[in-house]
Amino acid sequence: MERVSIGVDLGGTNARAAVVDAGGRIRAQARERIADDRRPEAVVAAVARLIRTVAQQAGGQGTALPPVGVGVAGQVRRGTGIVARGPNLGWQEVDLGGRLGAALEQSVTVYNDVEAIAWGEARFGAARGCADVLVVFAGTGIGAGLISQGRIVRGASGVAAEIGHLKVVPDGLLCGCGGRGCLEAYAGGENLSRLLRQAAAGGWRALLDAAGGDERAIHPGLADNLAQQGDPRAIEIMGTAADSLGLTLANAATLLNPSLLLLGGTVWLRCPWLARRAEEKMRSYILPVAGEALRLVQTGLGDEAGILGAAALALEEGSAG
Repeated sequence: MERVSIGVDLGGTNARAAVVDAGGRIRAQARERIADDRRPEAVVAAVARLIRTVAQQAGGQGTALPPVGVGVAGQVRRGTGIVARGPNLGWQEVDLGGRLGAALEQSVTVYNDVEAIAWGEARFGAARGCADVLVVFAGTGIGAGLISQGRIVRGASGVAAEIGHLKVVPDGLLCGCGGRGCLEAYAGGENLSRLLRQAAAGGWRALLDAAGGDERAIHPGLADNLAQQGDPRAIEIMGTAADSLGLTLANAATLLNPSLLLLGGTVWLRCPWLARRAEEKMRSYILPVAGEALRLVQTGLGDEAGILGAAALALEEGSAG
């Protein structure tokens, strides 16, 4: 009998689910919008419907479901299924695994979203065959997943790779986590966009013009284009973000010594000026011996990585358990 599992990517506005076989092939998939009601009970009900929908699409019979793994943005307490902090959904200390498991009448495993992405890339994508990998996503926020000797490293509490909350400026800008000076406060897409909007409101006409006169349309890609054209304000703000990212990547690579640094997310992929400068800074800061073995590669599976990784983890860890 073919071994399959269900992977779920739970974001702040949409949930996606897929039935995936052991070779990483998607047999069925579906998406459901998460409405404005982000109460845990409402979101769990929507995700449970979605899971049952894809199971039926894949030809599932009866009430029994294959193993289910869920990737969610935020800090997930190791081995509990509890989302300690999920900023996209506004959650704190929500037992997602327990609630969803009760709705489905079976156990559900919950992972940090970048942890799931890392495993998807390691099993089926750009990191396949690499035993020591650091995956860093710079999107709305900044997260990471760490694989060492072929195994995910989660740490004592499950937050081993929270790279976005490493400090780059002592007592610096306030971060959404409540701390100050975090990398995410300077280079995360949401915070970077806010800094850019503030600069435009303060008289940076070139950026406002690039956004068609609409401050709400400002995003890092526009400022990245201006930096490539030599705009001093763009170089200042995007340069600070790039330097902060490069410093953090260098420190992480020096500490962890991966053979592959896999980079993705909208800030990295849509801001080439920032990406080049961040890589240059990382190469200048990293311990030379650690840098000799390190390759930088962009993520290869796109939006499917998290679903594939969550499904693979559910199948493999469920089998191991």
